[in-house]
Amino acid sequence: MPHIISTKQIISFIVIAAFFFILGLFISPKLPFFSFQQQRIHSEKSDSISVEQSPVPVEAEPARMGTLVMRLSAMGLTRAVQEISIMPKVSGQIVKLPIQEGQFVRRGTLLLKLDDREYRLALAEAKDNLLGAEVKYGIQIKERKKDKSLQKEDRKLSHEEKDLFSEPFNSQNSLLSSKLTHDIAEILSGKKQEELIAQKTGLTAAAIAVQRAELNLSYTELRAPFSGYIADLKIKQNQQISVGREVFHLVDLSPVEVELQVLESEVGLIKEGRKAAITFPAYPDEVFHGKVTAISPLVNPKTKTVKVIVRLPNRNKKILPGMFAYAKVEGRIFKKRFLVPKEALLIRDQRKLVFIVRNGRAKWCYVKTGLENDKYVEILSSAFGLKPGELVITKGQYTLVHDQRVVVRKKR
Repeated sequence: MPHIISTKQIISFIVIAAFFFILGLFISPKLPFFSFQQQRIHSEKSDSISVEQSPVPVEAEPARMGTLVMRLSAMGLTRAVQEISIMPKVSGQIVKLPIQEGQFVRRGTLLLKLDDREYRLALAEAKDNLLGAEVKYGIQIKERKKDKSLQKEDRKLSHEEKDLFSEPFNSQNSLLSSKLTHDIAEILSGKKQEELIAQKTGLTAAAIAVQRAELNLSYTELRAPFSGYIADLKIKQNQQISVGREVFHLVDLSPVEVELQVLESEVGLIKEGRKAAITFPAYPDEVFHGKVTAISPLVNPKTKTVKVIVRLPNRNKKILPGMFAYAKVEGRIFKKRFLVPKEALLIRDQRKLVFIVRNGRAKWCYVKTGLENDKYVEILSSAFGLKPGELVITKGQYTLVHDQRVVVRKKR
């Protein structure tokens, strides 16, 4: 006969099951699974708190009172301060050519020597002619001193010419006429008789011929007038060259100059002595520094620009004549301005702001700006009273929020 479960037994079973279920709720946190879950949740909360409290590394620079320099942009070409074209003054065959393209030579170095035999002979001939003229001159002077009648004639002429030249020539050029009157009077009076005899005997012309021959002989050697580099060499050993032919250039590369073309509307802001930063496409990662040495008084009517010369050192001789250059030249200068680095400035919701570092936290600070150049911005006012000397964040500020903890690291 089957066992029939009573209603009372069913109720008892339900009560016992409920008891064990409730008991399990109190005991379950001690079980491994639930313990792991609680540990994971606790760990996540701890990590979240740790992330919130970890300071963000940033770079910062102090706001400061300083001078704001406005710079003008210009372009131009490089040129050598000293560059000459070497051209012989006499013709001849090259017997010495101790130079080559690109060679550096010091002042006084022999650059070129021509065959000088013809010029030495010409000098010897001129000296011989001079000797003959000197003999003639000496004989005439000696004869004149012996001839007393000539001396009386000289004195007679002296009195006559004194009356003749007592009044100056009627000429517009009074200075020239006065000098001519004086010279003629001295010749006729006998005071310049020796010069007159020298001219008549050919002594004067012979002396000049010797000087010219010596000069031509000296021209057979070309020496460097200053230290520099040989450029555009066009001749070879034993070659015959003529007078006035360009044979090479001598270029001094230290220092060099950059000839800038500055707009006429801006040139009034530039003064001699102002600094300039120069860059060259040939050296894109380098900046060369120089100073304005000259400003042209003329405006180019076609380009409406003014020539401005910047001189800069060229110690490594890297800068070559003809190189294209970009320049930033100091223009207007504003002193005692409150400045922050330009990279510190951000724009949020169309408003300008900076992050100030105070007590290890980044303070979101709206600012009103004034003038600016390529490096600094003038601060006219700020929401949190930014002061000179306080650090403003220049790197790492793009993801910051107000009052976030930060740590300032050294600028790389």
